[in-house]
Amino acid sequence: MAAPIAAAAAIWAAAVQVISQGVFKAHVEIFSIKMVLRTGLFLIKVGAIVLVISLLYTTVDDLFSTIAVSLPPMLSQGIERILPGNFIACLSAIIGVKAVAFLFAIYTKLISLFLSDF
Repeated sequence: MAAPIAAAAAIWAAAVQVISQGVFKAHVEIFSIKMVLRTGLFLIKVGAIVLVISLLYTTVDDLFSTIAVSLPPMLSQGIERILPGNFIACLSAIIGVKAVAFLFAIYTKLISLFLSDF
């Protein structure tokens, strides 16, 4: 029981000594600067991931909307009967969601890397 109290008293004495010397303010300033820099780097990472997601979705959507294939008339009529009218939008959404899920996995790894610095 006396060991934890002695340890707490030693920590308190060291803290009082640091505060009385004015070093505590320097530590707080350095910590603040480090936090600002880490937050800025984190925001840059998040912005890059959001940019990649939006560019990927736009590219996939443009790719599928610009595909033009000439088919024999009977085959194209058969495909129209099987596929829904909004097939391109549906396929773009499916591929976009898979890409977003992949990028979200990367995003969570980046967050864990950011939090591991603390």
